[in-house]
Amino acid sequence: MLNIHSEFMDKHEREMLRVSVDKLKEKYRQVAIESKEEMKAVIHELHADDIEITYLLRKGIPADTIIDVAAEEIVDLIVICTDGRDNLKDFVKGTITEKVINHGPCPVLVIPHKK
Repeated sequence: MLNIHSEFMDKHEREMLRVSVDKLKEKYRQVAIESKEEMKAVIHELHADDIEITYLLRKGIPADTIIDVAAEEIVDLIVICTDGRDNLKDFVKGTITEKVINHGPCPVLVIPHKK
């Protein structure tokens, strides 16, 4: 299971804003711990505790990171949830799901999210 968090500011931006890198690193670490626990809770709710799962936490641009990790891990299938196009940006740039489908190294199974 892969969970990706976008980094809102790069190192140069943090330095310009005088944001504490140590505080941000601690915040990212805490988010990663919480994300992993949330993923484990979902698996438990699905009664799938007996399935061997590797939990991966990454930061970056979601579509690019999904594609890169799938290639690195030699993934056979990407399963991704989508809620469809929400805004004008999605219509212009495309969605994360569209980019993964078009550029991923393997087949992609898309599951629509119920609103």
